[in-house]
Amino acid sequence: MTKTRLVSFIAPLIFFCTPAFAVDGVVLIDQLRAAVGFVTPGDAPGFPVTITRPGSYQLSGNLLVPANTNGFVVNAADVTINLNGFRLNGTKGGQYLAGIRANQPNLRVHNGTIRGFQGDAIQIHEANTIVEDMLLFDNGSGVFQDDPGGNFRVINNSILGNENYGIACVQACYIAGNYIANSNVGVAIRSGSMIDNTIHGQSQSGIQKLGSDPAGFGGNTLFNNTVQIEAGGSGLITMTPNACSPAC
Repeated sequence: MTKTRLVSFIAPLIFFCTPAFAVDGVVLIDQLRAAVGFVTPGDAPGFPVTITRPGSYQLSGNLLVPANTNGFVVNAADVTINLNGFRLNGTKGGQYLAGIRANQPNLRVHNGTIRGFQGDAIQIHEANTIVEDMLLFDNGSGVFQDDPGGNFRVINNSILGNENYGIACVQACYIAGNYIANSNVGVAIRSGSMIDNTIHGQSQSGIQKLGSDPAGFGGNTLFNNTVQIEAGGSGLITMTPNACSPAC
């Protein structure tokens, strides 16, 4: 084989075995990129897309994730995932797995749709996370955070028709400007604040207070929930009036 022919044969392999960067340094991901793998070192072909390097990652097309796997697993700190108006689609059935599972701190997820996962749309296991401007629907839960370190912001999202929780947050949560409908529990919170959310159609409770840590809330609109506010724990602080129908 001549040198020219050898180079033409090897070049495509090099392309598919290294991360694809946009001009501005953002890693672009579509269905083919996920199928090939090597988005970051250690990322095997197919799903989940495993992120092992800090940086900015952006969808350049819709992704369809098969059943019994996560969509993304984030194993690096300081990661931004911009869905760029596209959809991360799960395949319901099977194991309780997530659209995006974050195992490291300092994650931001924004600007797109996650639907159809048997587990959580976004599952957080570390601190300092922002979820904003997302549509999360028809999942097991919308956003589920179980990290005791907290510092967790969920702002300006539509969270609709999830089976269990709209938002569940353990520690130091800021939950504002969200529209949450038709789950089991709208917001379950241990500490932090809930401001200017609209919560309706929950089969159990609109807001569920957990534990005894302080959590403030105000300006929320709650209606047509089986229980508007379930203060099973203590420490719930009313900062400004909430509007409820039936009454809070």
